Amino acid sequence: ENDISEDAWRYVPRDAVYCVTIDDPIEAWKQIAGSNTWGHLQRNNWFADLTSAANSLDSLIRDNALLFDLIGSRSLIISAHMTGFKQSDFLFLVDLKNASGITFLNDYLTSYRTGRVSVQKERFLEEDLITIRNAESNTNLYVSFPGKFLVASYNRKILMSSITAGKDTLYTAGNAIMNAVEEPGDNGLMKLYVNYEMLPAFVRTYSNEAASGIERLALTLRSTSLRVTMEDDFIKAQGKTIVNDSVESYLKTLMVSGAGPSEFLEIAPQRTAFAMALGFESFQDFFINFEKNIQQDVTDYNSYRQSLLQVEQ
Repeated sequence: ENDISEDAWRYVPRDAVYCVTIDDPIEAWKQIAGSNTWGHLQRNNWFADLTSAANSLDSLIRDNALLFDLIGSRSLIISAHMTGFKQSDFLFLVDLKNASGITFLNDYLTSYRTGRVSVQKERFLEEDLITIRNAESNTNLYVSFPGKFLVASYNRKILMSSITAGKDTLYTAGNAIMNAVEEPGDNGLMKLYVNYEMLPAFVRTYSNEAASGIERLALTLRSTSLRVTMEDDFIKAQGKTIVNDSVESYLKTLMVSGAGPSEFLEIAPQRTAFAMALGFESFQDFFINFEKNIQQDVTDYNSYRQSLLQVEQ
């Protein structure tokens, strides 16, 4: 039983943009790296360059199978956080399951020394905060062992936020990611959680354009949870999205208009790159709900009525 414990989520700061959870990181990576899909991507120059670091990780895992078998059986959460304007970094959280060995790891890291690596330890909120500095790469890795977890980040602020969140007993009640963490059972290859509140700031990391559509999406949706599996070299994601029912939106209109069948997949060509199917039980009900939704914005509604009259004429 490697499911992520609910206590682990307390150490994920509430400003997480998205989280990936993996029950067995090394085995999951072996499945991905050994798939025909991954092999196909390597034949494309752009993807091959993009995934060169991942290929190095693959070699590292295969050359150190015993070591990574020990680490790989631990549940892992990776969360992304904004650290500044157009800047983001990650928190890594490993569920050690029990306290045995934590003191050893703490003492080992604190006493570890090489010519290129130096280690410092300080106290923060009654927890050890260990800084591992690599002079050659000019990087700092920050590590702590709160409770039965290992948390680490290359950003000091993120790690301190993690420790602070873990001390807050009321924290999880307002966490958008936690609202999506409900389904027990098989996690598949991994699970992906998206916090839409933080999405606009994250999108601005990659685009200078005004993201009005993303801003609207962030108001319309709360969170998404997806179970990711790999079946016959297809990557499949299934799950649910929590809609903000206090905001009128097209998505809410569709949600309250029932579900209708779609036979699109029966006629879609094999080279189809993208398709989205939206259905409803009754067009009349959908139309009534649609007009009720658009009336919430006077400007939108007037524009809609003018367009409708023009079409009718």
